[in-house]
Amino acid sequence: MECWAWTYNGIEVTFQDAVRTLAGKATAILSIGTCAAWGGIPAAPPNPAGIKGVKAVTGKTTINIAGCPPHPDWIVWTVAQLLLNNPVSLDSFGRPRSLFNKKVHDQCPRKEEDKANTYGIDKRCLKELGCRGPETRGNCPTALWNNKVNWCVDANAPCIGCTEPTFSGTKSFYKDNR
Repeated sequence: MECWAWTYNGIEVTFQDAVRTLAGKATAILSIGTCAAWGGIPAAPPNPAGIKGVKAVTGKTTINIAGCPPHPDWIVWTVAQLLLNNPVSLDSFGRPRSLFNKKVHDQCPRKEEDKANTYGIDKRCLKELGCRGPETRGNCPTALWNNKVNWCVDANAPCIGCTEPTFSGTKSFYKDNR
């Protein structure tokens, strides 16, 4: 099964063909979002469409601005660094170290609080309910979302690890507490 990006002169152009063509002309390749970086949820087994991240398709180094969705500030920061000709140091997964150098749990204001044993209890640590913050890298607790109003955990939703390459695999979403 192929995923088509567009039709040009009657020929269907797949996303993989488009990425290969455009990447060949690029100075830098930014994979915006976990799907572009590593395939994300669409690449989860059984993956009948053969979804892959941009680096896997092109074989070229990519700057992976992970997240589902990625924080807009992460995108702007990275583009600004590139426009200013500043080097962008990458971690082993191709993410900018400056943005993804700390684990979410290490920055979480709830980490020292009592553990929640059920959903919907405000101001409690959600680690025991399957929060992926202890293994997820990103500055979500400090960057915040919606004009710095909130973030997933502050809305009483466990971190789902959306900035990690494992996001679509067995370490996705919530653990089974049955």
